[in-house]
Amino acid sequence: MSGTATLGIGVIGCGTIAFSAHLPAIRRLRDRLRLVATADVRAELAARAAREFGAEAHYADYRQLLARPDIAIVVICTPELLHAEQVGAAAAAGKHILCEKPLADTLDAADALLGAAARAGVKFMVGHSRRFTPRYRAVRAAIDRGAIGAPRLIRENERRPRAMYGALDLPVGPWAPGGKPWTGAAAYTRGAALTNAVHETDLLRWFAGAEAESVYAESRITDPDGEVPDFITLTVRFRNGAIGATEVVNRLPPGYPYYHHLEVFGETGLIRAADPGMVTLTDFRAGAGLGQPLNFGALLHIEEAYVAELRALVDAVRDDTPVPLPPTEARAALALALAAVRSSEEGREVGVEGRTSEDRRSGSWATASAPAAPAVPPPTLNLRPSTFGPSTPPSAPLRCGLLGSGPRAGVLAAAVTEHPGAVLAATVQDAGGGTWYGYATPAELLAAPDIDLVLIAGEEPGAVAGDGADGGAGWAGAALTRGKAVLCLTPPADLAQFDALAALAARHGAPLGLPNELRFLPATRALRDTVARGETGPLLSAFAAWRTRRAPGDLLRDLGAPLLDLLRWCLPAAGAIVRAQATVAPPFGHDRSAALLTLRTASGLVCTVELAAALPPAHEQEDEVLIEILGEEAALRAEPYNQAIAISGPGERRRLPWHRDALYPLLDAFVAALREGREPPGAPAEVRPTLALIEELRGAESVERGA
Repeated sequence: MSGTATLGIGVIGCGTIAFSAHLPAIRRLRDRLRLVATADVRAELAARAAREFGAEAHYADYRQLLARPDIAIVVICTPELLHAEQVGAAAAAGKHILCEKPLADTLDAADALLGAAARAGVKFMVGHSRRFTPRYRAVRAAIDRGAIGAPRLIRENERRPRAMYGALDLPVGPWAPGGKPWTGAAAYTRGAALTNAVHETDLLRWFAGAEAESVYAESRITDPDGEVPDFITLTVRFRNGAIGATEVVNRLPPGYPYYHHLEVFGETGLIRAADPGMVTLTDFRAGAGLGQPLNFGALLHIEEAYVAELRALVDAVRDDTPVPLPPTEARAALALALAAVRSSEEGREVGVEGRTSEDRRSGSWATASAPAAPAVPPPTLNLRPSTFGPSTPPSAPLRCGLLGSGPRAGVLAAAVTEHPGAVLAATVQDAGGGTWYGYATPAELLAAPDIDLVLIAGEEPGAVAGDGADGGAGWAGAALTRGKAVLCLTPPADLAQFDALAALAARHGAPLGLPNELRFLPATRALRDTVARGETGPLLSAFAAWRTRRAPGDLLRDLGAPLLDLLRWCLPAAGAIVRAQATVAPPFGHDRSAALLTLRTASGLVCTVELAAALPPAHEQEDEVLIEILGEEAALRAEPYNQAIAISGPGERRRLPWHRDALYPLLDAFVAALREGREPPGAPAEVRPTLALIEELRGAESVERGA
């Protein structure tokens, strides 16, 4: 069918995607295509489409459209359960086919369609339009030329407001049984995994450059009238060792932009691509004065993507060449999406295409049990002067000794110097330019009778254990044994070491705190307060990420534990974690690593956590921390190491200044707790649940608990 004559084309299904994407693309290709007819079971929509886009005819029965000899190509824009019948009929009629994703609703149906198209000798392409966006094609080109080395962690998030098309004149409305939109009707779809996330499963495969080995997914029905999940998050292990993740949220507050965000961490670099409108995320509440959808006209899949996709099929038909996106690619994306459905239904990691998670590793996926907390009495906080040195009256400033070096030690020293209730009495090392007198060794400082509070910061091996003091309990253990209060910013190596410290604190009545610094940043405190006031409405999901240039000693412990603790602290009403999954990438590059955590709480809330010690050396920040709490009435986003908090919902727009110093408010809270005889921040009972979960995930990667 070579030549330059225009080809006749018909459109089956005249709903939202046809009006917003496919029909405009046909119009823009008028030099190549002629819209002959439209078809839809809702005859009025077929007539409207024909009238607005200049078709010669319209039908309520798609078979009448297929019977026309002047139609060479059909575009099928119907729900996936109809594809088996309609694609099969189009192939039998000798029409070349562009079918909206997903290819089908089962793999058997998909295989039947591939066979039917092959037997009929027609061109068949499935509309994974993001493969044709200039942005994502540029990402793939950068990967292909080795710009970031081999991809190791890929994340693609998709967020949609409830009224995504509210400002546009599109045919959005119920037509499924019971008057519900078909995307929420169990009779028509399996839910977000196929209606949305199949785009992401295709992109994850494309960027990873490998087939999926296994997948773990959590899904929810957040729409009160919905019958199928409209939220899904999933993590994927690929056969080349890469890991991938995606999250689809469909019920964000009105005004929140339809938004996509892609990150590809490679062995030597990082690629980021995101929709416009979220660079300066400020306010996404109803009534905030933002149009909805905020950036619809500039979305990654609108405009050029559908034109490029359709042009590619037309060129293949005219030149009798293979289509650039063979339907086997769509089948692989569908297989991964269907495996995600099965994983979310079964609550476990499952293999893709018959591969099981047990094939990947020996042994059972049975939950490994972390050691139970040792049976020791809680510490009795004896805050008499003798606890903090015989020369310190209760009203006098606490005399602090600092052990450690590095940036945190320097900030902590400055905080003590400026605090009215504490004085820096001794330091072993000059921790950032101070002029305080010191001791020759940590042992001398720990033995000093006039030191009330020992501050431990830094990465020295003796900080918690390893220097032989007090039977291997390290600086913290030696201080507790002498009845001194301890504020330790260096995490213990494991749960056993933590329990040993807690037992020493209880035995000697010495206050012990291993606080999470993230809790004390203004942005995270404002986020927690907003949730506590109920401004978010029903919660949809939570997402947290920590990316760093550093090489942590233990990724789950050093980055994962603080984020898990922060989520627990910000979302107390979510309840205990009842299921958790860790997907850890093999080490790559030079001291680089990545992991993905998925959590389900007793209330059904799903939280996802991304950990990436993979920021390139030239990145402008050493650490990036992001917290998102997404609710139906407000969407909250905090970047405590960069910008403060962005809130969406009714009311005044609020932003906090950039603030890195968590240690000033942390020290203030710690000193106040000691003075008032309360448990200090980071007390053992507060910290242990998070460390226990990390220990379980490190041992088994999959954890199941009773609600």
